[in-house]
Amino acid sequence: MKEIRILYKKTRVFFATILSLIVLCSSFWCSFEYYNYLIGLNSLRLILGFIIINLMIFFFFLFMVYMLFSSHSDLVLSDKGIFDQSNKFGVGFIKWKDIQEIRTDKSFSNEIMLLFVKEPESFMNAAKSKLQLKLLQKNQAYFGTCFIINIALFRYDKKQLKNLIQSMFVKYGT
Repeated sequence: MKEIRILYKKTRVFFATILSLIVLCSSFWCSFEYYNYLIGLNSLRLILGFIIINLMIFFFFLFMVYMLFSSHSDLVLSDKGIFDQSNKFGVGFIKWKDIQEIRTDKSFSNEIMLLFVKEPESFMNAAKSKLQLKLLQKNQAYFGTCFIINIALFRYDKKQLKNLIQSMFVKYGT
């Protein structure tokens, strides 16, 4: 079977990029506007604080620009399994045969898809970082599964995407 590639909606990323640019410009303006005042205070901690905040905002802006112009597929469905890389801590690749059940639920205002796997511990042990492991553990404690896909984030009709994933699970999961 051919792979089905579903892309991420870029509207939130676009607005986050614009917002980070506005905050970055205003932060630099404040830094330069109050530079003499800061030097007058002779406070090294305050100056370093402004520099660190400006750098953090700048790197966030660069990351948002990267996300805005990246063109990789964020969700790939194939006869082998499902591959989610919609965010930094995406699900990754899960074979259909490893999935026990797929349910949908609401979290805040977003509709999410819960993927219940047969051995969640093996997936948690394969986490790439401690931060990803903590997120998987929190998802496991809160939702009962560590794998969650926010289906509202994709450029695909939500209902059709749910039906497509459910039908592929029925077809290839058994």
